[in-house]
Amino acid sequence: MLYSFYASAVAYYIPAFSYGLAITVPEGKTDGFWVEGVMTFSTLIICHHFLVYLETRHFTKYMIGFHIVSILMYFPIMIFLDDAIEGPNFNEYFMTYGKQPQMLFGLLLSCTLIVLPYYGIRAILFEKTKKDLGKTSEEDKNSDGSGN
Repeated sequence: MLYSFYASAVAYYIPAFSYGLAITVPEGKTDGFWVEGVMTFSTLIICHHFLVYLETRHFTKYMIGFHIVSILMYFPIMIFLDDAIEGPNFNEYFMTYGKQPQMLFGLLLSCTLIVLPYYGIRAILFEKTKKDLGKTSEEDKNSDGSGN
């Protein structure tokens, strides 16, 4: 539960601080929360897929194909939602923001800060479990089978 609060804080505050009151559009204006929202949503999509990859043990060609299709569906869905909902033009804004270093660096930083602690904790717990299982199997080998 603590990790979920940490991950949500990172997913919100990195985009909020990277854009803050920065001038983000070519007209010299700030763009409000739209860019921060897209960046937060992109962080969630990227982190979700990366964590699924870390948890998968056996990859098949079908699974890899479905993962690739799942990631590639992010952009068409965003464009569909852009056409269906009144508001800013996603294509125009994404081409503007996708080129900005703060967008790319913010995504990289937020995804790294979310995924690496999770992976580190999993690796530590896996090693601890592996050692505990090793002790149990050694105890079973050393027992005489009498149940005492």
